[in-house]
Amino acid sequence: MLINEITKLPPLQKYKDALLSVKNGIVGYKLTPEKLGAILQGPLEDFAIDVEVTRTENLKPGEQNLNAFYSQDIDKDKDDPNAPVELELLFSNKEKKIILLDDGFDEYVKKILDSLGHELIHRGQARKRRYKQQRGYKGPGKDKAERRYLGHPDELEAHAYNIAQELLHKHDKDTIIDAFRKGDLNILKDSPNWQAYLYSFETSDDPIVRKLIKFIFKYINKLDKRTK
Repeated sequence: MLINEITKLPPLQKYKDALLSVKNGIVGYKLTPEKLGAILQGPLEDFAIDVEVTRTENLKPGEQNLNAFYSQDIDKDKDDPNAPVELELLFSNKEKKIILLDDGFDEYVKKILDSLGHELIHRGQARKRRYKQQRGYKGPGKDKAERRYLGHPDELEAHAYNIAQELLHKHDKDTIIDAFRKGDLNILKDSPNWQAYLYSFETSDDPIVRKLIKFIFKYINKLDKRTK
């Protein structure tokens, strides 16, 4: 994939509208994690997304987390009855019931959309190349699992998308572009995804990180235009 090309953005507004359609059945109610998952599954069914609830001892009651996954093999096999994208909602194995208030629900939806957006970028990448395997990271430190993961071309683009989303949640496009042009990357300091790349590749001058920045620029422009 050429650096000037980016994968077509997923239609996240449709996903957001679908999730907001069940807001009144969630906000203010005491729900088990399983009940919450079942409610969220409803509007996501039409998008071929499975919602799974996982209980874990690694979270305390009141704590929540979530993951999303994409399976290229399932997506490729049109006869496979399973959904190619999965949303995993994580809760404490001691959690009985939770209550999401208005702001809490909106923040939860934002996290869901960020995670789904990442995996839908992967789906777009796979479909664009007709499910052929992408070459992995072959640069310095390729023996380190973290570098192999973050340096993979697919992950580079998908994480750039997430970083662009994180920036646009807090700043307008002109502020972001101005900071980048001045070489002021402090605007990225609150992005967990950006910090992961700096930690792994150690410097913003690394070729992988420079490619990441170029992808971020591309997605900032695309995402900003979509909001107008």
